[in-house]
Amino acid sequence: MVGKEMTEELVVAILKAAVKQRRESIAEYQAAARPELEAIEAAELEILLKYLPAELDEATIRQTVSEVITRVGSTAGFGSVMAAAMKELAGRADGAAVNKIVKELLG
Repeated sequence: MVGKEMTEELVVAILKAAVKQRRESIAEYQAAARPELEAIEAAELEILLKYLPAELDEATIRQTVSEVITRVGSTAGFGSVMAAAMKELAGRADGAAVNKIVKELLG
């Protein structure tokens, strides 16, 4: 990240990318029956998670997405609602969880 100021948002984004990578590696090592490598990734994941802010629970995400839908309108489309929701929930909610809830609420 040469030339970029290290903001809290950037640090969270970098940590989230590292967490995602570890989770994917854990799944791959489980599928390959490599418990020793899985344990290393799990230990690294545990350390990384300590540096991230706590993620919101599903009920809070659902509430926020409902408010976003009310604000932007349900006819705005999935992309508009998702973008607005992720902007509001940045760093506090997993994108996959938000995606699932947006799809559910938009029907």
